[in-house]
Amino acid sequence: MSSRIEKERNRVRIEQYNLAQDGPIMTPPSSDFIRGIEPDQDHTSIVSTLQGIASHESVTGVAVRCLDLLNDGNEDVRNWAAECLSGSVHPIDEEAPAMIEFMEETIKKCQGNETAEVRRRFNDQLYWAATLIGRLGVDGPTDPASLRRVLDEVIELPTRIAADQKETYAEAIKRAERVRQRCG
Repeated sequence: MSSRIEKERNRVRIEQYNLAQDGPIMTPPSSDFIRGIEPDQDHTSIVSTLQGIASHESVTGVAVRCLDLLNDGNEDVRNWAAECLSGSVHPIDEEAPAMIEFMEETIKKCQGNETAEVRRRFNDQLYWAATLIGRLGVDGPTDPASLRRVLDEVIELPTRIAADQKETYAEAIKRAERVRQRCG
């Protein structure tokens, strides 16, 4: 994970704390949630934290880390990260640049010679990243052209990968196409 993404996460956390003072619409993550899913935590702690996140109706500020956890070596971590992304994790506009960068890095990884299992994980990451970008909408402060560009990169992925890998990324491509249509 690049230091730029980590800096953006920290900036988002600070902003979320400041928003909490004004009564945000969505619940910012507690410091326990943030610490509990950091890369230096063991799988048991991460799963426990993800279960806590999943039990909330709406948690912000953890979208990129949950996306990253979809490629964790532990199946329970991956499953709980997906559970969080499917319901309780809601991105905020300030996370959009980090999500775009995350998608760009994942697209580059897709072009490597990875195992079928790893490619499936990349598909999950791209699918959920496109989903989260779709939840942001195009009316926020993020440049819509940046959102469209990264979605177009996912849609064009079949032109950059081996023919036998195209089916692996079909769901991510379909989701990116739907979100891209809404972005105009």
